[in-house]
Amino acid sequence: METTTSDHELIRNAISNVAVAFDTNTYAELRNSFTEDCVADYTGSLGLMSGIDTVIEKLQNTIGHVTTFHGLSTQVIQLTGKDTAEATTYCSASHYVGDKSFFAEAKYLDKLVKVTEGSTTKWLINDRLTTMMGVPRGDVSIFNMDLEGWVDTLKADTTTASQLCCQLKPETQNGYLDVGGSFLKELPSSIEIYTYEGECSFLRIFNLKLNPRESPGNEKNNFILFQTSREMIETLLNPDNESTTLAKNCSSFDLDEKLILIKMPSPEHSAAITAVDHAIMAALLPMGLFDSLNGYPNATIRGQTRGKQPDQGWDSIRPPPGYKRTPSVVLEVAWSKSDSKLNSDVRFWLAPDDGNVKTCLTLRVDKRQPAIRIENWRPQDGRAHRFQMIQVTKVPNHITVTNDPLIIPFEDFFLRAPSTPQRDIEISHQALQVIAEKIWDVQGY
Repeated sequence: METTTSDHELIRNAISNVAVAFDTNTYAELRNSFTEDCVADYTGSLGLMSGIDTVIEKLQNTIGHVTTFHGLSTQVIQLTGKDTAEATTYCSASHYVGDKSFFAEAKYLDKLVKVTEGSTTKWLINDRLTTMMGVPRGDVSIFNMDLEGWVDTLKADTTTASQLCCQLKPETQNGYLDVGGSFLKELPSSIEIYTYEGECSFLRIFNLKLNPRESPGNEKNNFILFQTSREMIETLLNPDNESTTLAKNCSSFDLDEKLILIKMPSPEHSAAITAVDHAIMAALLPMGLFDSLNGYPNATIRGQTRGKQPDQGWDSIRPPPGYKRTPSVVLEVAWSKSDSKLNSDVRFWLAPDDGNVKTCLTLRVDKRQPAIRIENWRPQDGRAHRFQMIQVTKVPNHITVTNDPLIIPFEDFFLRAPSTPQRDIEISHQALQVIAEKIWDVQGY
């Protein structure tokens, strides 16, 4: 008697065969589980991959030398159409190289299609999103991949990840940053530093960096550092000199460190700022609050010995009596591969003696591919705590948004509790996609 394998069983086999291919180092077998034009989003580790050839090559290069064990457990399968299905599968993964090991838990969100080849019917994964769960443990250096990029895009719930692993940056491994501390001395090495030698010299350097010669090894940087005396900084940033090129483009300064950070204007930077501002205004519109915020583009906020301009800032038009007119929510945008610039921004804005804001949003744009990351930082127990991390990525005809919507507490903008129909500000999945697309349009993606 001929038996027919159920759709659910065929789907389970397709997903299980991926784990077996990993553990037996037979990555070519993944063709029996994925479609040729599949999209596999392992942004928390391996990155975003498009097409089965890319998936196989990336896995072989990254973990082909690693002994692995992938245990699949909880699973829910839903048939969404005659030839389509979705599945959620929990996985515990162990990785070994010599005496080193790494352990992690993840959730696979798969979209599958039914394929018939002759008399054979099978289900193949067309889209996979992998989300890290819990706290990864061990030595991430066993993998052949960009460790900094891995840390930057980690999708784990980092609020309790104090034991993540020794390779992660101590200041961000658990989703916290110490406020205060060093401000401009720990910026990326790609930001060049010059000695300030007068206005003519400054303008020559500024214009040279504003219009760099195009060459493969000469990538434009959005910032320049100048070092000079404390007295010179106070003179240059005196309100009487606010119309100078230096003052108008001064992103940050620190009197103790004797440094001035200059921001280079760019269409990409402006597009990101404008897109986020429009999304926030659109979210306020249904509450009747479209015109209820002040904007603070390029307004210098001074702390005790240092100051900074937000890329954009907001506060209520009608703040509580006695409240100092400064932004309560700010946005910072960066293109650097390193997070040190944005981390420096967060430390300043959430420090009570400096920015003293309620929420600091950071937006990092990838220069090499269509991908952005938005983080939501707020103070907690005297430290800066990352409450949310959202990623928007794109491969041809496919955009992925993770951990949406972006939520900003109503009280952080308006410094009061909401009243009906007011509520926390939510930037939806669609709005986040629009933000990314506006940035990518300027980038040419």
